[in-house]
Amino acid sequence: MGILSTAMINTAGLIHPAETHGDVVIHGVASRDLPSAQKYARKYSIPHSYGSYAALLADPAIEAVYISLPNGMHAEWAIKSLEAGKHVLLEKPFASNAEEARKIVEAAEKCDKVCLEAFHWRFHPAAHVVDAIVASRRYGEVKRTSSRMTTPAGSIPMSDVRWKYDLAG
Repeated sequence: MGILSTAMINTAGLIHPAETHGDVVIHGVASRDLPSAQKYARKYSIPHSYGSYAALLADPAIEAVYISLPNGMHAEWAIKSLEAGKHVLLEKPFASNAEEARKIVEAAEKCDKVCLEAFHWRFHPAAHVVDAIVASRRYGEVKRTSSRMTTPAGSIPMSDVRWKYDLAG
């Protein structure tokens, strides 16, 4: 696999999960500049680093990419990755809008590649346990569930790309 970006989420989204699956090899990481990619690669023992996203996509050793770029860049680089013959694990949100999402799906179909939105919880062992408990009806029929996620005020600085409207934050 290759990683497009040096985002904080990469460790939880791919690097640490890959450590528990011996058949997953993280081959390279790309950044907008080579020194950043090299520093990141050294920190996480990733063998190859690239100074552009296109350079990583050109590497034939990479079969799939994890895209954790700013939201507004997801569609562009998912489509470029698919067209380069790579499967894609695309961090949330899948796209900035419905039109971009359609274009990504069309590219995946045309290129006969998988593009999956990185809703990691679906693959978490705890989710499988909950599914098994519900399916067993051990506690009766589940009629309703409710949950809420919040972000504490001030926990994400306004300078963070996740709050930049023009990048689909």
